[in-house]
Amino acid sequence: MTDVQIFQSQDDGDIRLSNGQVVTDDGLSSAFYLSLFGGNDDDDGTEATLAKQWWGNLIEGEPTRRYRSRTQAVLRGLPATTANLRKVEAAANEDLAWATATGLATFVGARARMPALRTVQLDVFAEIDGEIVPFQFPPIPWGPQ
Repeated sequence: MTDVQIFQSQDDGDIRLSNGQVVTDDGLSSAFYLSLFGGNDDDDGTEATLAKQWWGNLIEGEPTRRYRSRTQAVLRGLPATTANLRKVEAAANEDLAWATATGLATFVGARARMPALRTVQLDVFAEIDGEIVPFQFPPIPWGPQ
């Protein structure tokens, strides 16, 4: 699978250009990034905000491929405390569950830590074809934007 390579910048997600061409990625990094941070800001992933989900979900027939980005909602809605790290991990694991549901991975898990004040670091590990593949996202701001 080839996707546009998306990375975290100061202005949220961004893409890279090389020699005038969009840089692509053959792995799951961009798909995982979008799963965690690609939803609508007003959608917290619950039934109450179903009408506020990302518009692309309306045309996606496969429920496991819909982006709700619970992780993004948790990071914007809960205080940046060590006690809430488990809630960040739970949201991330729920956002990434599609990878196992669709058979792309046999296991996906997320670990959250706070490398600095009001910042979270998410490390994702996936077992793909019997190999553990790490996905590390740069530190992301935690709190109201």
